[in-house]
Amino acid sequence: MLPRPWLVFALVLAASATFAMADPRPFTFTYDTYPEGKGNWEYEQYITYRTHKESDKSYTSYDFRHEFEFGLADNFDLSIYVARGA
Repeated sequence: MLPRPWLVFALVLAASATFAMADPRPFTFTYDTYPEGKGNWEYEQYITYRTHKESDKSYTSYDFRHEFEFGLADNFDLSIYVARGA
């Protein structure tokens, strides 16, 4: 007998939740300057919702930005940004 789809979904969801890690961000709208450290990496995703321009009241936009940050040395990081608007 095959497992029920909801059971498989619940197990996959529970297993994937254990891989998620996050650090607190002290200030929401500013960049922190904490270096990652040599050999470490970080992925951040930003989503911005914009709506209602003065010229177009039905305007709606979602802006996505992905940041990949790599620690090249203990005090030097390299960040790559990928921006995408929808």
